[in-house]
Amino acid sequence: MGLKQRVERVSGAQGELSPLLRARVNDLAKAGAADARLENLTPLPEGARTRTPGTRFIAPWKDETRPARLMDFEVSLGDSYMLAFNGGVMRVFRNQAPILNIAGTAPYELAHPFPDNQLDALFKAQVKGTMFIAGGGRPRVLVRNLDNDWSLTEYVPTEAPVRLQNTDKTWTIQASAETGTVTLTASKATFLAGHVGSIWRIDEADLSTVPNWKAIESPIALGQRRRNKGRIYEVVALNATTGDTGPNPPVHDDGDVFSSGGNVTWRFISNTGGYVRITAVASPTSATAIVLDRLPQRAVTAPSYRWFEAAWSDVRGWPDAVSVSDQSLVWTRNNEYFISRPTDLYSFDLLDEEDSAITAAINAPDGKLTEIVWVLPIGVLVLGARSNEWLIRGAQNAFERLTPTNQRAIPQGSRGSFKPHQPVMVDGGAVFIGRGGRSLHFVRFDGATEQIEFQNFTTFSRQMLRAGARQLAWCQDPNPVLWVRMADGTLRGLTLMTEQDVAGWHRRPMINGKVLQIAAVQSLDDTFTELWLGVERVVNGQTRRYWEVQQRYFEAIDEDQPTAAGAWLVDCGIATAAGAGPFASVSGLDHLEGQAVNLFADGVFLGRRSVSGGSVTLPRPMRNIVVGLPLAWRLETLPFETNTPKGSSKGVEKAANNVTLHLHETSTGLISANGAEDALVFPTAGVAPGQPLQLFSGVLTVTIEVATEKEVAIALSGDDPLPFTVLSITPEIDIKDP
Repeated sequence: MGLKQRVERVSGAQGELSPLLRARVNDLAKAGAADARLENLTPLPEGARTRTPGTRFIAPWKDETRPARLMDFEVSLGDSYMLAFNGGVMRVFRNQAPILNIAGTAPYELAHPFPDNQLDALFKAQVKGTMFIAGGGRPRVLVRNLDNDWSLTEYVPTEAPVRLQNTDKTWTIQASAETGTVTLTASKATFLAGHVGSIWRIDEADLSTVPNWKAIESPIALGQRRRNKGRIYEVVALNATTGDTGPNPPVHDDGDVFSSGGNVTWRFISNTGGYVRITAVASPTSATAIVLDRLPQRAVTAPSYRWFEAAWSDVRGWPDAVSVSDQSLVWTRNNEYFISRPTDLYSFDLLDEEDSAITAAINAPDGKLTEIVWVLPIGVLVLGARSNEWLIRGAQNAFERLTPTNQRAIPQGSRGSFKPHQPVMVDGGAVFIGRGGRSLHFVRFDGATEQIEFQNFTTFSRQMLRAGARQLAWCQDPNPVLWVRMADGTLRGLTLMTEQDVAGWHRRPMINGKVLQIAAVQSLDDTFTELWLGVERVVNGQTRRYWEVQQRYFEAIDEDQPTAAGAWLVDCGIATAAGAGPFASVSGLDHLEGQAVNLFADGVFLGRRSVSGGSVTLPRPMRNIVVGLPLAWRLETLPFETNTPKGSSKGVEKAANNVTLHLHETSTGLISANGAEDALVFPTAGVAPGQPLQLFSGVLTVTIEVATEKEVAIALSGDDPLPFTVLSITPEIDIKDP
């Protein structure tokens, strides 16, 4: 005689589990809240699985034959844009619509210099309405002036990072003037064509010509110069009665300042060294430059061997990544990092002061070259390299302000990062793609231990990134999901709430869709995070590329009497204006010509039609219409096993003809077990004439036909544009005598 037992699975928050763990259903805690496969269903932190929303068609790419890149631009809450770089221009989108030019006749466009093959390598950091961009050559600065007025210029520091000082006293450079456009003359072959646009530093060779400042120095005269902390000052006013320098040194870096407690007005003349930007190279020994920071007098009147080649140039290379940390800009390239002076995002001047800039390099303990991929502030500054991770911290504690003398680079891990990609900030830490593209890691700084903590999100679901992760987008609201674009054009989702130990993987397949780009931006009303996608589709025999935006997760408008009204469960769809109509047909569907589409109107599924001539005809005139590609969904559970008086049920013949589902605001779907014939799940109250489909919340038992097998697994599926949310699945297992 057999045994009947109900086996309840009340949560799916841990998402899709690896097939390699299928045998550990009863001994692995995570498996009790996981599934075998989730397609177009999002596991929620509460444990439910709900339908992943579809996408709205926004516009075709400007040039559908060339690569593209999406970037979010968020100034503040309610002030956000999506930027699309494609076809040599940047287009701007706001509130899921393109910004038009001043005439209102076409999308606003701004030319950009980034090569097509470098678009995926772009790395951004933003300070209010200014974005700094690394990768793709010379760093750039993007500034929003108005919705349809943006500027994209080269990032030109006033004092740029430089290489180590030349020490060959026979190799000199002399400038023709202290300011303005100057000629640089070198004693040896120095300048290359690739130096055009680079910024060099030239110091005076003989520091003894300007004495150091001394307190109460007397006599002191008008026009005399003194040096203090790398700066040169000149006396421009003097108290003739006392005639000494007083007790307080000059420390300013601009204009005239009366020395408090002293007797002298000091004028800032220049630093010990000045900066020039090369604009042309006439020969290896002659170049033209513009002075950015006044050159010292002795660098003009005499040749100086104390010069510094630019750290950034076409010769040496340009930064690959950028971030903002503690009021400074941080740029990285290869194994080097460059931190600007605090509060001055354009100065990398190295001074004998705590507010000096920092230029440093990382050298791995094993002697291998360290190639930095990303840099992020997560309480402290963290660098991710191809083979390891580094913490940049102060010598005494991790939180002190970094200076050239106290900063330390400490190796912290050896996960390694895929290049190129930009990690995303999540829950006080960051998520990055592992070096091979097949793992995803969370990194967070622990203030108590002053160490970096890591978590691998793919340990229990390694199959999810088998195709190779390439790009990340973090959607925080209303459901926290990290989206991952794969190398093969598929899309993965990770429901993520680290404080609740929720990390649930799921898949986002599309009919006739290949995802080429993703990015996330907060909606203007700040109620949800928009996932933008660049999707390639074959339509009417042609390859097309579109910008699409994933719509809101379904929530019933009236939770006391829930209906399907307001659902968006189609892909690449369009909608009629709310309340407009009624309409007997829907046009504007040229982007889906020849495709079979689902029709959804006034909260009712009207069936499937093919687009012809850019339009579809409805069975009857309707309002609030959504038309788009079907969005198929599927849930496959892990096997249901239990313990019996004779031991585990694993391997014992069993069946499940009755399955109890706990549903929430749900319409219809299909259910089966072990691949047998589907049965209909139809718990709704149906459709009253002229009314939206009523949804069901509660417990429903469904009878299905299933053959006796050694394993029982349940599948739920559907492709109608109707809501479906399952809270728990409880089959009644009929265990046969062994």
